[in-house]
Amino acid sequence: MVENLEDSMVMQVKEVRNTVGRKGLNVSRVAELLGEQATALGFVGGYNGSYVLDLLEKQGMKHQFTRIAAETRSCINIQTAY
Repeated sequence: MVENLEDSMVMQVKEVRNTVGRKGLNVSRVAELLGEQATALGFVGGYNGSYVLDLLEKQGMKHQFTRIAAETRSCINIQTAY
């Protein structure tokens, strides 16, 4: 989160929130909220893949990912404080 987003300026980050998401993980999360058993499946690789698995473990989400050589992609979203 940044206080105010300005074009071509270096911004000071006010808050960082690391989350895992995407379609399959979100479906698994909602299924569990509705009382169903769900196992998230997919492919993970590199540092980002290990980080995803670590976050899922901390959330207690059941998963069965296949490790690959390629790096798992990451996405950055910027939210302003207002």
